Amino acid sequence: MEMVQDLCRIAAKTRILVYSSHSEWTFARRALQAGAKGYVAKSEGLERVATALGMIARNQIYVSEDVRSRLTERGESEASMSVKPNIDALSNRELQILRLVGNGTSSREIADALGLSIKTVATYCERLKVKFKLGAMRDLQALAREHVEGNS
Repeated sequence: MEMVQDLCRIAAKTRILVYSSHSEWTFARRALQAGAKGYVAKSEGLERVATALGMIARNQIYVSEDVRSRLTERGESEASMSVKPNIDALSNRELQILRLVGNGTSSREIADALGLSIKTVATYCERLKVKFKLGAMRDLQALAREHVEGNS
């Protein structure tokens, strides 16, 4: 899943289909959250791969009917899992911390500059990782750098 995240970060317009032998329910959700546009279990066969590739080429998201119905039962949609929040949806403090992270400021320096505890800064970073569906701090740092570079 980290590779999917990395590819999506490097080439944002890339459309990725995950073809895997792993449990579809468990890994389809994670693949979509990582940025993939579809997931096909190897047990589905190559005809499903062709269907999925066609849907992805038309900017649609592909998951099996079973996964789609389970997501619906849970009140989720495959599209909602693959869309990252808009920067405008962040609180002022979250945006401030995102910019500082993007400038390469350490957590200790952020805490000192904003008069916060280092634990509070870590909590904000965790919230940002959740909002952007990122797994690691390095992913948040990369996204934050892109944000800072895009707004300078």
